Amino acid sequence: MNDNLVSIIMPVYNGEKYLKEALESCINQSYKNIEIIIVNDCSTDNSLFIMESFLKIDSRIKIINNSVNKKLPACLNIGHENSRGDYISWTSHDNYYNENAIETLIKPLINENYDISYSDFILVDNESIYKKEILLQESGALIFGNCIGASFMYKKDVYTRNIKYDENLFLVEDYDFWLRAFTHSRFIHINEKLYYYRTHGESLSAKIKENLSKKKMWKNNLYLMYSNFITIYNIKNNNIATILTNNLTDFSVDFDLIKKENENIKIFRKKLKLNINFQNDKELDRLFLRTTLNIVFKNENSKISNTIFIIKNYYNLIKINNLKTLIKYLMWN
Repeated sequence: MNDNLVSIIMPVYNGEKYLKEALESCINQSYKNIEIIIVNDCSTDNSLFIMESFLKIDSRIKIINNSVNKKLPACLNIGHENSRGDYISWTSHDNYYNENAIETLIKPLINENYDISYSDFILVDNESIYKKEILLQESGALIFGNCIGASFMYKKDVYTRNIKYDENLFLVEDYDFWLRAFTHSRFIHINEKLYYYRTHGESLSAKIKENLSKKKMWKNNLYLMYSNFITIYNIKNNNIATILTNNLTDFSVDFDLIKKENENIKIFRKKLKLNINFQNDKELDRLFLRTTLNIVFKNENSKISNTIFIIKNYYNLIKINNLKTLIKYLMWN
C-alpha cells in the first residue's frame, strides 16, 4: 500500500498562527509516501518563513508562491496540477490530521475500489482544546448539505473527471466538487475521527456568518451550484434549485412551492435512484421524507394541507414516530 504516493495539498493565506501545527500533522503521518504541496496565496505575515523552515527539514514539501491572491478554489487547482500522486487529500492551514489519517483514508480506495473516502472529525477551539465530535451522515445526504466535511481523500481520477474545482464558486467550491463527483464516483464514510477542525473568528465559515457580503455570495453560489447539479440530471427547473438553496441557508422554504413542483421533484428522485451511492430506493426516499418533514415543521400555514401532502406522498415510509410528530405539528398553535 505504501507504494502509492499521496499528495496533500495545503492552500495558505496568512496562516502563521496555526501553520506549524498543520504542517507537523502532515510530516508526522504514519503513512510516509506523501508529498506536501503548499500553495502560498500571497501571504503577508510570517507564513512563508514557516513554510521554508519546514522545507529545510523535509524534502517531501514543495512550495508554490502565487504572484497574486487567487483564493481557495484556484489554489486547489494549482496544487492538483502540480501533484504527482494518484491519491489526493487537501487540508487548511488552521486544521490538522490525526497521525494515522492518511493511512486510514487510503485503505478503502485501494482495497475496496472506492473513489472517495471521508471520516468523522473533532472540533477544537483556537487553542486546540476539544469542543465536540462531528459524526457525519452517509454520502446520500450530500443532496441536502455538505456531509463530507474536512477529512477526506480521493483518487486523482475524480478530480480529472470533475474537470477541476470551479473557480467561480468561491465559498462552496468543495461542496460543488463533491456534488459533481457524486454523479460518477463511489463514496465511503469511515466511522473514525481522523481530523481536527479548528473554530475561530478568522475562518471562512465564521466570516460567512458575520460578513453580509460573503453571506450573500455564499447563498448566490449555492444556488448556482444546485442549478448546475440538477442540470446534470437533465432537469432545468430553477424552483428546485431555490428550494434546495433556501433549505440549506436557513431561509424559510415556501411549502406551497414544494407542492407546486411535486411532479418535478418525483422525476428528480427517480433519476437519483440510479446513483451508485444509494444501496436501495428506500434510502433515498427516507432522505427526502426527513428533509420534507423538517421543512414542513417550520411552516405554520396550511397545516392540514401540508400534513395530507406528506402522508399522500410518503405513506409507505411513515413510521409511528413520524405520525406522532405530525399530530403534534397539527395541534401546536
